[in-house]
Amino acid sequence: MLWIASQNDKGKLRRINIEEPTGTCYTDDITVIDFKGHSIIMHSFIVPLTERFLQELIKISLFGFLRKCLFKYKWSNSYAFVDMWVLGNFALSFVAVYIYALIPYIWIRWLFIGFGLLRVFELVVYQLNVLLVDQFNNPDYAIGGYRRLLILSLINYLEVLAWFAFFYLNWASSFKDDYSVLASGTGAIYYSLVTMSTLGYGEVTPLHGSTRALVTMQTIIGMFLIILIISRVMSYLPKPRSLDKNEIMSEKTNQP
Repeated sequence: MLWIASQNDKGKLRRINIEEPTGTCYTDDITVIDFKGHSIIMHSFIVPLTERFLQELIKISLFGFLRKCLFKYKWSNSYAFVDMWVLGNFALSFVAVYIYALIPYIWIRWLFIGFGLLRVFELVVYQLNVLLVDQFNNPDYAIGGYRRLLILSLINYLEVLAWFAFFYLNWASSFKDDYSVLASGTGAIYYSLVTMSTLGYGEVTPLHGSTRALVTMQTIIGMFLIILIISRVMSYLPKPRSLDKNEIMSEKTNQP
């Protein structure tokens, strides 16, 4: 038999008996004591390290910088301000794709590229913080609504799709494009959607290492966001009432 002694928030030791240990226990700081009385201190650093890393990354956020500049205004901390920021950037990303051919100067295109890269970075880091940090470190953490969170996640997904479409338009010469898919904004959005959803029809092929890295990055981000959205959809779906007697009895038994 093993028992684990770990410190709680007040610094006191608590004892947990384990009859049949089936795996390794990972916590921030635990003492595992075997049946001979030998103790082994196990320090797990992966969670605190990840939290610290993500919290530092979020400081690079354009949204966080904007909020610091507007901190004296109460509306800057409102849900409406967040909604306007998300919708505004969503609209900007699609407008940028369709006016790409009309942009007269290269430096303006590079400004769009820089802003788009920062937005993609910000969205990924924010979602990781919501998933791994915020809800565990803040006991008062709450969301503005389940449906709102799902809608914003879908908008974020489409915004990322549009920014990558803009990137592909800018680096179209670095792709093998026999069907001229990247010759228009609609074609670029189509290719971005195909890449992000991992369909990959093969009409457009990256030719250089930089564009291969770009396509790979979008595929990874797309898979992450899709998994996140699907998990949220599944968790928010209402559970239908069952008419099966055994299931009804089982639900009543499991109620606290």
